[in-house]
Amino acid sequence: MGYVVQVMDESMRLNRYLAWTGTASRRKADDLIRTGRVEVNGNTVTTVGTSVNPQSDIVKVDGRRLAPPAYQVFLFHKPAGYLVSRRGQGGKPTIFSLLPPELQVVQPVGRLDFDTDGALLLTNDGELSRRLQHPRYGIERVYLAAVRSAPQADKVRQAKSGVDLGDKTPACGTIRVVKPRGRNIIVEVHIREGRKHEVKRLLGWAGAPVIQLSRRSFAGFHVGRLAPGTFRKLGKPETARLRRLVGLAD
Repeated sequence: MGYVVQVMDESMRLNRYLAWTGTASRRKADDLIRTGRVEVNGNTVTTVGTSVNPQSDIVKVDGRRLAPPAYQVFLFHKPAGYLVSRRGQGGKPTIFSLLPPELQVVQPVGRLDFDTDGALLLTNDGELSRRLQHPRYGIERVYLAAVRSAPQADKVRQAKSGVDLGDKTPACGTIRVVKPRGRNIIVEVHIREGRKHEVKRLLGWAGAPVIQLSRRSFAGFHVGRLAPGTFRKLGKPETARLRRLVGLAD
């Protein structure tokens, strides 16, 4: 199975690009395109469905060249019951139904399961997104899980050094019991890769099937007081720290 790296799309719809640059809403952008006020690489475009590459295409509106906005990063508190996808499946809603128009152009950094809530970064910086997901950089993810039974002590010890979950390489994680008794036992899990269902599989292997799962932090960014479904933009010092984690210049 291995890891999955999500890379930003190289191209996007022209109306989406106009909205991304702050030129107009998507509906207004469609009007600009239809009335011949938009040029792509010197050619007037009147087809709304035209796609452009923000990295290489020159787009002008009324003769003025557009430039994409500076890279931005947002911390989003993903609620349970939403797909981290642009397209719904089987009637399931996506996180983009919760985001305002100006955030429709950012991409999620990795995934969270439909039934998992918690910290999810969103950005328009494709290289930053790629590095944050790559195992080479060992970005820490911290989860809290309600489980049906306490993890077995010997399995907890083994998890620190790596266990075979059927992937190409061993899965490593630190498991700590936070609440040992009561209706639900709560455990905290630290991992440094984002494999599919990794926490659920690791805890299942340890004899602690997951009832509910929440990602409390990613790369050191905690949801804190963010209500589910809300977000905040990272400040410049925060973004700089995030970039340094993966070897990018400020």
